[in-house]
Amino acid sequence: MKKTIIYSILLTIVALPIIIFCIIWCFSLAKCEVLTLLHGNEFSDGYKDDLSMPNEDSVTEYWKVIKYSKKYAEVYYIIKYNAAEESTSWEHKCGDIYHFDKENGQWKGSYDGTRWSSMGTADDAIWPYWWHANNGLLFVLYLIPSFILSLIFSVCLYIAIRSQRRKMRAVYDTN
Repeated sequence: MKKTIIYSILLTIVALPIIIFCIIWCFSLAKCEVLTLLHGNEFSDGYKDDLSMPNEDSVTEYWKVIKYSKKYAEVYYIIKYNAAEESTSWEHKCGDIYHFDKENGQWKGSYDGTRWSSMGTADDAIWPYWWHANNGLLFVLYLIPSFILSLIFSVCLYIAIRSQRRKMRAVYDTN
């Protein structure tokens, strides 16, 4: 009996923070996807006009709108460029954050730093943590089932704890 109570308490202590984190992460990613769908076209080439790029051959692979208001936006760009040397050529990708302020109806951008690099040279993080896929397919294939499974797990955990409490009450009531 005491073993079951301890097991239930430990399971709750371990599972609850993980479930809460997964819920927060899923909603953060969903918010990012929705903002990108609604406002992404405003920033398709916005950084090229006012900001310096790693080199002339830089191409935006994709972007995600992380924050958006009427006068401010934060956009995460995955930029791809080729670096050619005498004997080798290679492709490099990096994830850069740009901040945009709206002035006279136009977005003016500023570079805030590299958060991810395919070479492993960036040491910063981004929230929500992104998997660097160019579409929301991974969101559908990975996060939604993960969210559903964590929801099912939390409901099962709640039912198990509730049934254990009922059994405990029945034992104490008979004594």
